[in-house]
Amino acid sequence: MRPQLPTAARIAPYLEEIDASRWYSNFGPLAGRFEERLSSQFGSGAGSVLAVANGTLGLTLALQAAAALPGDLCMLPAFTFSASASAVMAAGLTPWFVDVDPGSWALEPALARDCLPNAPGRVAAVMPVSVFGRPVDVAAWDEFSLETGIPAVIDGAASFDAARVGQSPVMISLHGTKVFGVGEGGLILSRNKALISQIRSLSSFGFPLDPAKKTEPRAALLPGLNAKFSEYCAAVGLAGLEDWPATRQRFLDVRDAYYAILENIPELQPQPGGLEPWVSATINFAVPDVSARTLIAALAQRGIAARRWWGDGCATAPAFDSCPRTALPVTEGLTDSVIGLPFYIDMTRDDIHRVKTAVIAALRG
Repeated sequence: MRPQLPTAARIAPYLEEIDASRWYSNFGPLAGRFEERLSSQFGSGAGSVLAVANGTLGLTLALQAAAALPGDLCMLPAFTFSASASAVMAAGLTPWFVDVDPGSWALEPALARDCLPNAPGRVAAVMPVSVFGRPVDVAAWDEFSLETGIPAVIDGAASFDAARVGQSPVMISLHGTKVFGVGEGGLILSRNKALISQIRSLSSFGFPLDPAKKTEPRAALLPGLNAKFSEYCAAVGLAGLEDWPATRQRFLDVRDAYYAILENIPELQPQPGGLEPWVSATINFAVPDVSARTLIAALAQRGIAARRWWGDGCATAPAFDSCPRTALPVTEGLTDSVIGLPFYIDMTRDDIHRVKTAVIAALRG
């Protein structure tokens, strides 16, 4: 990974606006403009986007706003990053880890329905996860919530390019390592504008944000946090949106070159949906007949850094030892077979060929 954010020259005009306004945080004008432009980009309308300090806080607040009583369960896939479960616990819920679909590597609505009768307690929420940026069927999760009464809060951390906006809140990370980043930040997307408004209040200590309410403005109505998005992050974001079409195309070009150059290595299977028209900041393959750990070690000996981005799966982390879980055979198979290869926006075809040579040698040497 070699992240690349907007240059100082691209950000400078926005910094001058901050200097002129002397407004640095607390829902400033640049943050508002950033949210408006994203609402237009996602086609979701005014009031459907909230920028927050980071994705984990965004997930936490979305769960607090959407879910029921603290102590209840939140169903989530074991095949995810640890921040998913950390947000569940920070929201006062208990992670309940379930397995994923072998065809998509994700928790799908049908699988979640099948798990519900065996829940070890009351399920207050479900957290589907976008796998390495792949689109999540938000409409299907909206239908799931209507049928079951259980809200879905979607961890779409890597899915900036693939995000779909429905009623269920979707969190997108704007960390500097993502395909679109600001350094640190996150988004919450939902067409449920009342929910977005509630999460906005929670992101500012639970203070009331509606001037029509006859309430002391610094008297918390809800037990919130400080998750506000700074004007400096908004400056980076606005500069990044100016360049996003070109940035996206560069990522697509690298991804397409990767698949074309590696297509004759049958041991490598692209991530499900990986050939669809969306981009992320990673590229992942399954190597079903080889241990991912063994392959990563062999590549390291040849000067190529590869990763198992989600390690052994979230449920194996010591922090979550006491959390309930189902049997996880699919997750266990994926954590031992999915590998992320080097991928970055200015990667050349020669770079990819070097990766290919190393992969072939590691697999067949």
